[in-house]
Amino acid sequence: QMTIANHQGYPEIPEFNGNYDTGIEHYINAPKITVTGYGSVPGGGNNGNNTLAPVPHVPQTPTVSVPPVVKPTPIEEEKPVSNVVPVPSYVPSPVPPVPSPVVSVPPVPQPTSPPTNSGCTHGTQTCNADGAGFKVCVWGVWSNTISCAATTKCKALAPGTVNCGWP
Repeated sequence: QMTIANHQGYPEIPEFNGNYDTGIEHYINAPKITVTGYGSVPGGGNNGNNTLAPVPHVPQTPTVSVPPVVKPTPIEEEKPVSNVVPVPSYVPSPVPPVPSPVVSVPPVPQPTSPPTNSGCTHGTQTCNADGAGFKVCVWGVWSNTISCAATTKCKALAPGTVNCGWP
């Protein structure tokens, strides 16, 4: 007396997909079963005997579905490839080699001696008075000011070495 659906020989109920009334009629029209206590049925049934009668087993013939046989699509036979190389009817003229371009990088000029009236030692760094930037000595001549990033100040790390850092 159970409601069975979506099984061979029984009603098929499709997916709900948000509509919970789908197939509800199968449950509304089903017989009502009340089970109490130790499985006794109101109004008798098993007369207080707590042992239920076994349900007879009805063997079912299994169904086997065989997929259809799919024949492969015939493949066209490959045509043999000829190993004959066509010979040109003219004699090609030799192509002269193209010379590779020569790229030369001029050397970086190095002074043979520092200027006689230099005011600094090459590579030395110094902070500006306001700390907003610094200068570098390049072969005895101070460079233009190199600005520090916003919200940073130039600080001397060691004599002749600086960095821009947080104040």
